[in-house]
Amino acid sequence: MNEYSADFRLGEFLERTEAAMRWKEDGATILFDEIEKAHPCVVDVLLSLLEEGQLSARSGERLSATRFYLVLTSNLGSSSLVKMENAPYSTFERVALDTASQALRPELFARITECIVFRPLSLEVQKSIIEALVTAKLQVLEDCFRSWPSVAGRVQPGTRCANVASGG
Repeated sequence: MNEYSADFRLGEFLERTEAAMRWKEDGATILFDEIEKAHPCVVDVLLSLLEEGQLSARSGERLSATRFYLVLTSNLGSSSLVKMENAPYSTFERVALDTASQALRPELFARITECIVFRPLSLEVQKSIIEALVTAKLQVLEDCFRSWPSVAGRVQPGTRCANVASGG
């Protein structure tokens, strides 16, 4: 929601949400990423959507949200949670939910029906994700430059990714 942190972006937020609801009339999932960064006006619209189950379109039409899952994500408390690597999940979850309940508006937090707290990814998992992404990108480059004699044979995804993952 970082892109909706300013009040003048409210119109764009409404347009995109309306477009998503019209595009998948039979229902879908609408993601509101990093809800803590949303401007209060955007949160007001979201609260109205959660309360009424409808969104008022610019045309005045009321669009039903009853067939949609609204997913809100947040990084609230992540700096504290990183330090709790070996803590029991129940402690981890309590700290994350306490942080979210203090940071989000009470009426928004009260409307959330299900909370799922994820542990931060370990360094090894992060490295494997980076290696997979870099390998895929290098493969695209290799495919693009295969016909270039000066580049062909130099791109070696496994070697480069190992260097990236090891910090070299």
